[in-house]
Amino acid sequence: MDKLFKISACLLIKDEGRYLPEWLEWHAGQGVQHFYIYDNDSKIPVSTSIPETFQPQCSIVDWSGPHHHTQMDAYADCLNRFGHETEWIAFIDTDEFLRVIDESKLPDFLSNYKDADAVLAKWVMYNANGLLEDDGRPVRERFTQTTDLYPHALPQCKAIVRASRVSLMGPHLPIPSDFPLRILDENHQQRYSGDSSLPANKIAVDHYFTRSYVEWKEKMKRGSCDPNYARDYSWFLRLNPDLADAIQERS
Repeated sequence: MDKLFKISACLLIKDEGRYLPEWLEWHAGQGVQHFYIYDNDSKIPVSTSIPETFQPQCSIVDWSGPHHHTQMDAYADCLNRFGHETEWIAFIDTDEFLRVIDESKLPDFLSNYKDADAVLAKWVMYNANGLLEDDGRPVRERFTQTTDLYPHALPQCKAIVRASRVSLMGPHLPIPSDFPLRILDENHQQRYSGDSSLPANKIAVDHYFTRSYVEWKEKMKRGSCDPNYARDYSWFLRLNPDLADAIQERS
């Protein structure tokens, strides 16, 4: 049975509508054909932040709580509700931008992975670029400095999964349920974790983890969609030690 879409993206979002137009434009340019956007009880409905151009490509789901695991529950719902529509689904956040290194489109890239149930894309981590404030410019324009200060042993990837084969998604990797999964890196190697050993020569996720200091504080106020993870100031300083003195002067 033919699918409506070759590749879609699933996004869980809360109070980040300011970033959505840039994120949608980028991924549509990468070949993403549809967006399943889960609005996690945003104060201003996410639907008001979607430019008219992209509205036909977006399915909005009200994801107000409570949930056991807000992120994983949303991902499972997306696979169950929409998996029949699309061959592949990329599970990414507003601070993550999928990028094929040779600038080809995602559908063309994925056509080389007919043997995969999931393809992992490694994070390329960006710091705050020395910025304390949000000056309103696009994310990809403001933040150009990469960093290797993120802990190497922690997961640092996102997955593009074949919707007909995956029913459960973790924050980073699909979870095998009914049968083993072929979870491959860009070199077609089976992977069981997504640590820093992943290659990023063919596909990557540009991850603007902290953005500016002010934006990191806003991120902390929003809380985490993962009950096993909490954000704090130490994460910002870990990736941006050059801003420690400036932050101290502000407090």
